[in-house]
Amino acid sequence: MAADIRSAVGAALALAALALWSWALRLPGISLPMMSDEGGYAYEAILLGQGDVPYRDAYDQKPPVVYFLYRLAFRVFGFGERGPRLLALLFAWATMVLLFSLSPPEWPIAARLAAPAAYAAMSAEPIGDMGFAAVPEAFLGLFLAASARFLIASWHSASRGRWLFLSGAAAALAVMTKQTAAWPAAVFFLLALWERRTREAGPARRVREAACFILGAAAAAAPFLIFFWNRGALPELWDQAFRRNLDYSAVMLSPGAVPLQVDWLRRVVLPLFMARDWPVWVLALAGLLAPRPTNDRREILYTAWLAAAVVATATGFYFFPHYFLQLHPTLALAAAMGVRRLSVHRPGLAAAAVFSLALYPGAVHARAFLFDPPELAAKRLMHPNPLNEARRAAEFIRHRSRPEDRIYVFGSEPQIFVGAGRRAATRHMYVFPLTLFPRDPALIDRELADLARERPRFLVYVGVPSSTLIASSEGARLRDGVRLMARQSYDLIAEIPVLEGGGGAPGTAALAPQGALPDWSREDRLWIFELRADK
Repeated sequence: MAADIRSAVGAALALAALALWSWALRLPGISLPMMSDEGGYAYEAILLGQGDVPYRDAYDQKPPVVYFLYRLAFRVFGFGERGPRLLALLFAWATMVLLFSLSPPEWPIAARLAAPAAYAAMSAEPIGDMGFAAVPEAFLGLFLAASARFLIASWHSASRGRWLFLSGAAAALAVMTKQTAAWPAAVFFLLALWERRTREAGPARRVREAACFILGAAAAAAPFLIFFWNRGALPELWDQAFRRNLDYSAVMLSPGAVPLQVDWLRRVVLPLFMARDWPVWVLALAGLLAPRPTNDRREILYTAWLAAAVVATATGFYFFPHYFLQLHPTLALAAAMGVRRLSVHRPGLAAAAVFSLALYPGAVHARAFLFDPPELAAKRLMHPNPLNEARRAAEFIRHRSRPEDRIYVFGSEPQIFVGAGRRAATRHMYVFPLTLFPRDPALIDRELADLARERPRFLVYVGVPSSTLIASSEGARLRDGVRLMARQSYDLIAEIPVLEGGGGAPGTAALAPQGALPDWSREDRLWIFELRADK
């Protein structure tokens, strides 16, 4: 009994140390300006607080859970970028606890701690926009880990249906957070039906237990569906968050799109992860390829989950770095399987492997974690995305405007609306649904008509191609329409250069001389226009 208590206390202390390490790794980025996606989620959360409705009042392609999580974060931690990121940290801590519980008690303690150690470091890495951003993938791991944990509990319980209900509910919350979670959710559902007791009991029991999982999923999704149905926005939810995402996938079917993305993944993204996470990959491969104990259902689950997570990451296409966050929980479990194999023959080396899983990424990223000022680190990670510049633009507009003034941003920086505390002039807080692949030319006409009717007080034109994403003739027509409106009805009042690297105050707004005109050929600045008094 005393030995068990000492073991439990030791494990709790180790998990607490890993939690503090995860917090320390995230700390440099906790107050960085919101990135584009975070600005969109924050804007939708603000609409919820004002009695408006996402999708109907502001176009977005993400499922709704993240908006409610942002709303919760603002209530608990206060308004601003820190709140959602602190909530994401709490989710990371809870995920680490679940990863520990997903390893069976009979595993050596090093193997049980390996998964939370790997997740603590990987989920905080400064690669691309990872490490500080409160994106859906930062919350997704907890829901999927919970679904897997409930599924395992169903294997050993007489009340199997109750655990399958909870597993289905957690899986549905994952899907309502990020659409690609449907792949792991499907794997969990199929493994529930593959359970030996279910198969041997015949079709009736299989149907009952499938119904428990499905009912749990329905119960978790129902409050969100009822909320949007009650506010008349259920068609918009379905169209934007689910059907419209198929259009994104369809873009990848255009000639040359897939080879281009795969080449970028091979040359840029994977080398970043392999160079920094190679201890995780080596241990994961050892765990996956080494002979496993006969009929080890947990390891079968982890392997199938990892395969589904790989598919989920790939079907996101575009291969943004934060898409890979959804791989981390199950990749960490695969690494734990490798540490388990190592513990059999080299227990001392297994303990060293756990330390390397937690500490090595911190050493590799020491410059970003310890030495670079946070704004400079973010610039190095995300240039030419106007992270700091969007904050400057928001501050500039907030000090020159009234709460009732509207803004239009030609670009993909909804954080400007959030930072300025002003509403968008149209439903489109991002322009890329109109510039990248608009469904219908009439959408461009409607956007220009809405702009002419609303007459926003300020117009922000982002000259960075990766923000405006003009990849269609209709997108170019919207761009030309916005430029014409700016020339006819607005005065250029400031410009903010998008600077690479450090030096000075990055993104400082410079007042434009009276009558100045923008050089539209520049792709390294934001221009701020103000409606003329006579308009």
